[in-house]
Amino acid sequence: MSSKILERWPLIERPHRGNGSLEAIERCLTPIRINKKVIRETLNSLFSSVDVEVLGYYPFQSRVCGTCKPESDIDIYVHLDHKYVDLIQRFVVPYKDTGHSIICDVAVYELFKDQQEKMAVLKRLNVDLFIGLKLPPPAKREYVGLNYWINLENI
Repeated sequence: MSSKILERWPLIERPHRGNGSLEAIERCLTPIRINKKVIRETLNSLFSSVDVEVLGYYPFQSRVCGTCKPESDIDIYVHLDHKYVDLIQRFVVPYKDTGHSIICDVAVYELFKDQQEKMAVLKRLNVDLFIGLKLPPPAKREYVGLNYWINLENI
């Protein structure tokens, strides 16, 4: 990632995690960068198996803000076109108190129940999927006002 992009991220004080510094962001993004190709190919395969076109994959939250713990999962928001509103409504859950309705957790596994091998790849890489129709991805309170998401292709 270019330093120009990284300059936009403010520092965050979190003693038990990364502090949001450029070094912490780089450290937190490293597992995504290393596994980017496998993540992208697995996600493309999963979504094509259910005939869904994806607008973009967006890592978000602690790994992008540089506040991750070493064992933090890789949260990826999958942005879909509004033509998939019925799919979202079939599996939707409200996401925390963010105002977003998305597919996450158990509902993702239900959507891809016939793709256990591909889901196992994501689980091995510690990837959590969140699927929705709006950008930006939902932000927990601690990320409001921060640059907490980025297109996978820009990592």
